[in-house]
Amino acid sequence: MLVRALLLALLALLVCAPVAAAQSANANPVLAGEWPDPTVVRTDQGYFASATSGNWAPIFRILWSGDLRSWKVKGEVFRKRPRWASHDFWAPEFVEHAGRWLVFYNARRKGAPATEDADEPPQCIGVATAARITGPYRDSGAPVYCNSVGAIDPFAARDENGRLTLLWKEDGNSAGLPTRILGQPLSEDGTRLLSGTTPTQLFANDPASWEGSVVEAPTIVRRNGFFYMLYAGNLCCGPPCTYAEGVARSRKLLGSYRRRPGNPILTGNSSLRCPGHGSIVSDVRTGRDSFLYHAYRTGPHFFVGRQLILDDVNWGSDGFPTLGSGSPSFSEPAPRGLSFFEPFRGRRLKPEWEWRAVAKPLIAVRRGRLALRRMRARRKDLAAAVLTRRPTSGVYTATAKIRRSKLRRGVYAGLAAFRSRTHSLLVAISRDTAVVVQRDPDEGQRRLAKIRLPESRLGFLRIRARGDRFAFFASRDGRRWRRLDGSQTGNFEGSVRIALTAGGGTRPRAEFESFGFRARR
Repeated sequence: MLVRALLLALLALLVCAPVAAAQSANANPVLAGEWPDPTVVRTDQGYFASATSGNWAPIFRILWSGDLRSWKVKGEVFRKRPRWASHDFWAPEFVEHAGRWLVFYNARRKGAPATEDADEPPQCIGVATAARITGPYRDSGAPVYCNSVGAIDPFAARDENGRLTLLWKEDGNSAGLPTRILGQPLSEDGTRLLSGTTPTQLFANDPASWEGSVVEAPTIVRRNGFFYMLYAGNLCCGPPCTYAEGVARSRKLLGSYRRRPGNPILTGNSSLRCPGHGSIVSDVRTGRDSFLYHAYRTGPHFFVGRQLILDDVNWGSDGFPTLGSGSPSFSEPAPRGLSFFEPFRGRRLKPEWEWRAVAKPLIAVRRGRLALRRMRARRKDLAAAVLTRRPTSGVYTATAKIRRSKLRRGVYAGLAAFRSRTHSLLVAISRDTAVVVQRDPDEGQRRLAKIRLPESRLGFLRIRARGDRFAFFASRDGRRWRRLDGSQTGNFEGSVRIALTAGGGTRPRAEFESFGFRARR
């Protein structure tokens, strides 16, 4: 009986072990915070990824992982903007070519006029090169491709003859036109479109299908004589999003492509919404293909933004791939693992801190203090200098400790829920006052609350957030807190960052002793 019991126990371990491994492998999100439109490649040094930066710098953070499941910031493609580009830095894609690394991306061209159908100039595709994937990268100095409606989501792949070819989305939906996936061969060095060739249409959106008005984010994998293109469709972003992922295949890279019957192959669920725009990579540990992509968490965590998700690629008997179970796998992360604290020790900021790409503040870290300042500012601007972190949860308490004695008269140190220069909620403290200020794109800047605080050497600010609702607090000692107003909504339509700010003078400067982010359920 004892032998039989031992054999049954051993059998149970053998049966259960793969299930446990599969569950741990799909503990999503694999990286909390906003990391949309990811690219990923495998190298001898591990996996490297990047994602859309939007209007934040450093631009295109470079992430590293040894197992696809635990990621660290290891650098960036650009410390500052390329000279030709103004803003909206989206969708980087790595490719190794001729012993070097290229990263294709899209951004808006500096000085280009807006179009009749949009308030901003169209997006263009750029490229930068480096000897190592971690850089330093050198931009080509000019766009690789521009057109009148915009070109986004570049992806470089080798065709059936081994020739490097660039694919991209023609952004027709921005002008009320059909959207198309286009492709064109690249020059030998990979930095220019091949002279004498023109773009080829691979396919366009089917407005009567799940794709709606959009097909975008092409990514290619070659298998069994076919080029398989995974692509995203429908509305990507914001609360009404309807994003999903489909697949089509062709014998030749530039088509023609046949969509898989039964598309889409990945749709959202009650935990993760609007999945898509990713890259396929081979998992060295399992030998299986994996798909790294983005999705929104539901509920109050929606305002974190599009987070990094990983699921298996399953190749069916029809040759087409499916993704995971057809919807994103999810495991509720522990709040403790999403929390962080910054005491500003050492001489450098931790790499997770970022700033506005068009307005980098002056930053100095020493002796346990962060000095944040701006050399030229408007007196009424309480967020002239902005330094941000990506929240890892939509339910949190953020606290900043400030050296009030170092603030000049009229200067404010602040803590903000920050979307953009014109869209934020800010609690700020001066030598004798604490205020709450809202910036709204439609209504401008409004003061929501103001209280007087006796002067003291230190001051503390706190924001409590649950999704799009915020409460604001100030304290002299970090123990007794005064709430400045009732709960406020920022009317944010997307991701919101947590920011340290300095403003209120023509040359505002503020010193912070610590910053803490505590995620809550």
